Amino acid sequence: MTRNHQNDQVPKETNKQTGISSIGEAYRILSSRESEILYRLLEGLSNKEIADALDIIEKTVENHITRIGKKLSVRGRGTLRRWLTNLKHRGNGSHSTPQNNEGRE
Repeated sequence: MTRNHQNDQVPKETNKQTGISSIGEAYRILSSRESEILYRLLEGLSNKEIADALDIIEKTVENHITRIGKKLSVRGRGTLRRWLTNLKHRGNGSHSTPQNNEGRE
């Protein structure tokens, strides 16, 4: 079975649907918890490792990743990781801890 989702392709420069061209821009539109999860995805942690680090259940991590994908118009954890890695390697990604977006949920 072949999957052919328009959003499954990793953007080369920006996410064409949202116009996001840097990881910093992504952090700004995400809630503080979503930003924490995104940061840990960049670190290469698995969903279980993220859940353990944040003292939440793995299903909650999956839900956050789904919401992050919707906000960034990227479908699937693997595609999200590739997109983030692409931005990071192009110099459009800061691998620093996300700023606190407290109050944004």
